[in-house]
Amino acid sequence: NNGDFSYGKTREDEVFEEFVFAATDSTSGGAINANFSEIISKECIFDNNKASQGGAISVYGASTTTIDGCVFKNNQASCDVAERETSEKGPWSNMGLGGGIYINSSEGGKIEVYNSDFYDNRALNGYGAFYSVYTNGAGSDLIVNPDVTFAFCTFVDNITTRKYGGEITKPW
Repeated sequence: NNGDFSYGKTREDEVFEEFVFAATDSTSGGAINANFSEIISKECIFDNNKASQGGAISVYGASTTTIDGCVFKNNQASCDVAERETSEKGPWSNMGLGGGIYINSSEGGKIEVYNSDFYDNRALNGYGAFYSVYTNGAGSDLIVNPDVTFAFCTFVDNITTRKYGGEITKPW
């Protein structure tokens, strides 16, 4: 299953405003899983959500993702041994990444995060608060997304248990 809200390119772009997402559990994006759709989240609270990637939000293939005035706390990206061993791309693939947010955008995708707080989010394999990459034109290589903006955000006690950064994907 995928998030409380799961949608793809057959749906209009989605705006979430003043929602509270709490204690959800899914495969991709504990609260929101968006595929090939723009996502805008304003003044939402994401608390204690869990998924294999993107404890609170997972976005794949979107051109634009905007987060403004949101709180991400106690979210978790993890996976069990069975999920890791059956993954199509190998034992670690993209599971357990992005405790708060996981984004794999279209090439040239734009990600903006403003006035948001990330507290106590956890990721098994990396990037406790935020993970963002895009797939190159050949569709095979994951590249750190260069068009990410963070402004007036707070990051406190976001951790990873195995490797990579506790807070966000480099090079910000």
